Amino acid sequence: MHRLASEAVALLDKYARRIRERHEDLARPHAERTASRDLYRQDLASLREAGAATDVSLEEELQVRISRVLRAFRGSALAEHLHSRLDDLIVETDFRKEEDVNKFKIEQINAIHEWLDGPGRPQSTWTEEFESYKKQASGMLSDVVGEDLVEVGDKSLDLNDLEQALALQTRQESDEDAMQRVLDTAAKILPFASAAAAAGGAAFVAAAGTIATAGVALIPIGVALGLGGAKAWKDRSNKTQTYMDKWREEEREALDRKAEEVAKWFELEMTVGGEKVRDAVRLKIREMETSLKKRIAFVESQMTGAAARATEEEVTLLGARLDDIRQILSRLSAIIIDTAN
Repeated sequence: MHRLASEAVALLDKYARRIRERHEDLARPHAERTASRDLYRQDLASLREAGAATDVSLEEELQVRISRVLRAFRGSALAEHLHSRLDDLIVETDFRKEEDVNKFKIEQINAIHEWLDGPGRPQSTWTEEFESYKKQASGMLSDVVGEDLVEVGDKSLDLNDLEQALALQTRQESDEDAMQRVLDTAAKILPFASAAAAAGGAAFVAAAGTIATAGVALIPIGVALGLGGAKAWKDRSNKTQTYMDKWREEEREALDRKAEEVAKWFELEMTVGGEKVRDAVRLKIREMETSLKKRIAFVESQMTGAAARATEEEVTLLGARLDDIRQILSRLSAIIIDTAN
């Protein structure tokens, strides 16, 4: 009997502790709930203000990093590289023949990537800048949220969490949505892209093919730059050899313009990649806002209307249950004392 009574007391103590915690939580005075709600509201306002400031800072930081990468395009280094790789091929190419045209286009794309991917060139520099930018964004996000608000959210906030948000957003975005995002950004950088952005991304998706929405290689340079020349070469296909030298000279001159186009398209790639990071930060902040709004709604539900009346009834019921448990514990304690002897 002594052992059974002791086990019953242990179980009832644990049960009573849970009921007591629930009872105390529901029985908090109205003023305490009001103070709690106001505190959550202040947190929400601070989160929104800090989030907006962080977004501006990330935009400015992105432009600084993009400017550093674009320094490699200054001067004529890319144009000189294209001339050294393609001038002789232009002389050998018969632009009336589709096979020759395709060969030239492939070599042109390879030459562009060869220069971009070289040591200290834009691709490697941007890869480093982009990774650093993501880490900086993660740090800013943690600063915005703070230790107090971390407890409100469902997850810790670190670089991996930011990567998950970035991946989630990419999966939820269709190819057409992604291309429209590209066109909207391109309209700010590339003069000829504004008309495509206004018309919508579907036709451009069909022309350019599926794109990747990663931060470093958003639009294949060869696809983007290859769209413009194919039709012109086809239109020339019926011309005679008399015009060949002139066409070849035009192709050599076009290499200088091509170098400028590459710089613009690379700027577009970096901008869209950076915007995806900013979007991921915004997504995490919105998640925190949603958590705070739910807290505010819960507290307010305890303060007004039917929910408040239901809470009062539950408080009364829990109070009566606690009284019953106290009486039972008192009797069991007496049994334990009596059987101990």
